[in-house]
This record gives sequence, C-alpha cells and structure tokens, in this order.
Amino acid sequence: MDDENYDGFVVAPDDDGNIDICFFDLKEEPYKGGVAIETTSMGEKFHVILFRHNEDNDLHFEESFEAIFSDPVYYAKSLLPKFYGMFLKKTDKSVEWFENYLQCMLLEIMKKQKNVKEMAESIANN
Repeated sequence: MDDENYDGFVVAPDDDGNIDICFFDLKEEPYKGGVAIETTSMGEKFHVILFRHNEDNDLHFEESFEAIFSDPVYYAKSLLPKFYGMFLKKTDKSVEWFENYLQCMLLEIMKKQKNVKEMAESIANN
C-alpha cells in the first residue's frame, strides 16, 4: 500500500528504536469506502489516539483528539520516542470504528494494569 492512499496508520518504535509505520485500510462493512469529511485546503481531518510508556514500561493512554494535518506522518514521527499511536482519516464511516478501537485499547490497558496489581499484591502477601 502506498503511503498516500490509506485509511489510517499506526506509528510506534520497533525493537531497535527505529520508527515503524504500518498503513491500513478499513476493509470491513460498514466502515470501508468512507468519504472524507471536514477536509480543508490545509489537509485532511484525522482521529488520533496517543499512548506512552511510563518509567516502568507500562502502556498508558495519553489522549485522543481530532486534528487537520497537512502531513500526518511527519507529525506522528515527531512524537517518537515519547508518544506513539494510531491515526485514522475522519470519514462519514470512521467515528464508530475509532470509538470501538479506543474502547478496546483502554480495556486492554486496564486488564494489564489489573494483572500487574494482582501479581504485586500476591507477592506482597507471600
């Protein structure tokens, strides 16, 4: 997939600390084939989710927002290594997908934090 024709991308550091960008298309109904909305002469509007690792290397949700980017890949690269995340073009079909993705990511983070807390409590009690 070329980097001009995509629905979204994930940007994160790879194991060697280099920038890894994975472009994707929404291929499942009802999300595929969305028409861009809130596009201006400056660029397209994107949904954005940012994450970071804390000093213990735990994944944390940082923020979610919408913004118009003339070059979203350049912006995403400028966030590394402190932040990384997912960028999705805003379309007439993207809002539900984005909200579902965000909820799933937050649930995964909460599960991992709960598991770490339970392990720490177990160790402390033994």
